[in-house]
Amino acid sequence: MRLILRLRARGNFTYDVHYHSKLQGLIYRFLMGSGYGELHDMRGYKFFTFSNPFPVPRDLRVADGSAMNLIMASPSEDLIRRVYGLLQARYIGSEVHVGDMSFELLGASLASPRLSWRSILVTSTPVVVRIPESAYDELGVPPDERRPGFIYWRPRVGIGAFLRSVEANLIRKFREFHGWEPRVDPRRGILEIARLVKAPVVVRIPTESGSVPVVGSTWKFYFTSMDWARLELLRFALDAGLGERNSMGFGFLNVLDERIPALTGSPRAHPPTPPPPPRPAPP
Repeated sequence: MRLILRLRARGNFTYDVHYHSKLQGLIYRFLMGSGYGELHDMRGYKFFTFSNPFPVPRDLRVADGSAMNLIMASPSEDLIRRVYGLLQARYIGSEVHVGDMSFELLGASLASPRLSWRSILVTSTPVVVRIPESAYDELGVPPDERRPGFIYWRPRVGIGAFLRSVEANLIRKFREFHGWEPRVDPRRGILEIARLVKAPVVVRIPTESGSVPVVGSTWKFYFTSMDWARLELLRFALDAGLGERNSMGFGFLNVLDERIPALTGSPRAHPPTPPPPPRPAPP
């Protein structure tokens, strides 16, 4: 289930692209007031995620009064409904802060995305995938890409390694939350057709001793069929997020309404669409 927050910018400010830990702090503030404060210190999967504040201005300059939105999601309907009740009772009309970005919370509403085999899923925030050293051979990580401990996924490692890692992570989260094994056909996979939209980016997360880099990439996923097993897992992914560090806002998924493009090559892996060639200068 999802909770959509309608925001209005208070004052002029620069959009903070390193918002993750600051926005996570605001989300935890909501959770603590909703009876879910224990999630802050809990290890392991926390089963909530959130979008970035959007839309993001191209020049990153947010003008006073600009309308923006924020989405929080969780497979726990109780969690979302409790936060919704808290916002309605205490926060609507008040000012909230994400670091130096200030907003007035205008309203909140509940939503559940609709899915079909025609649905296209897009990662609105980067998906973080760490591949442990113990899985290098199994996932076919090239020797020159291997590092001690783990590596973050990047295109040179191969899209197959990305898909297998993300799908295994999704199944583990589903199993832990629901307490049963999802009914998925391993021969078909979950994310049927994947297209890398944007190459990996590095986001620095503040720590007590400085900061640590986190690497994530953005994707679109297409489908030619949708059985109940795949639908069940994709609905869970929309609520819980893809990949790792979902409770910091990474791996947030949205549903797009657009027609599936003509795809060629491997049905499981497609490179990013190249940019158009530059126009010739006028004579």
